[in-house]
Amino acid sequence: MDTQAILKAGIAGLAGSLLMYILLQVSLITGIAPFNVTPSYAFVNALGFDIKALAIVLHFLYGAFWSIMLVLFYGDEVNFGRGMSLSIVVWILMMIAISPGIDWGFFGNGSNSLLEPDQMLYVAPGIKYPAFTLVIHLFYGLIVGWLNPNWAVRHIESEEEEALEK
Repeated sequence: MDTQAILKAGIAGLAGSLLMYILLQVSLITGIAPFNVTPSYAFVNALGFDIKALAIVLHFLYGAFWSIMLVLFYGDEVNFGRGMSLSIVVWILMMIAISPGIDWGFFGNGSNSLLEPDQMLYVAPGIKYPAFTLVIHLFYGLIVGWLNPNWAVRHIESEEEEALEK
């Protein structure tokens, strides 16, 4: 895989992460979110760091990482459906690995749902947390599923067509 595709895939992942970040911030400000801090900040906090900037950097880094992995795995065969599938896989990984680590539990069934709603690491009980985070991740999938085939790897198809014509 060429570096141009990898760089563009990283940028596509950053764009998807940016949309997620904006949606998370708006939902926190409006009170729609089923938690009081972003999952990435809750994760960083659970590791013993009270650094919001670190949470933001990690959020963007893993957004870029997953988009690059998608392009490395599928190359010019990447498509919208694969981008959406990636977002579901990443969401499932969050539900079974990250969420339990911050006491939000598997699919939101953790002990932090027993906290008072004004506590920093509170998460709403029930389906609201997994449903909300799934929707946010689907927005990420929409961006990487559209940008990667239409921008990041498009030049590969053009180069292959030119090579066939020669």
